[in-house]
Amino acid sequence: MAKAKRKAPAKATKEEARKPEPRPAGRSKILIIEDDQAIVDSLVVLLKGKYDLDAAHDGEEGLTKIKSFKPDLVILDLLMPGRDGFDVARCIKGDPKLKKIPIIALSSFTELYDMNFGQGGAEKTLPTEVYLTKPLDPATLLREIKEHLG
Repeated sequence: MAKAKRKAPAKATKEEARKPEPRPAGRSKILIIEDDQAIVDSLVVLLKGKYDLDAAHDGEEGLTKIKSFKPDLVILDLLMPGRDGFDVARCIKGDPKLKKIPIIALSSFTELYDMNFGQGGAEKTLPTEVYLTKPLDPATLLREIKEHLG
């Protein structure tokens, strides 16, 4: 009995290969930049199924992933070893291709003395849209995410 010949799968054209994979309608992408794995895990539990998620565990990795993952929103810890969240936020907002990405800053500080929020270039301006303290209130975080993703 003769064996049936299988057709080789068609190769994707260069144009097809460059197309991003389609996301389910209404699914936004969130990048979590946080050095505490327990907090990353709790954020993933809270947000999975609602958003496409990725995580970075320090500022340098976060800046690399933001360019490849292309998130619609960043959740950013401010106090991390190495490149901290303050520097990461300034890098994001200083890049014309990234500056429109909303940032939700997280920290265990209960107050940021003499710190302003927004897009000003002053030394004491934290270029984020929101500042939330840890431990996080899940309802507040979800409300802020929804507000900034539209």
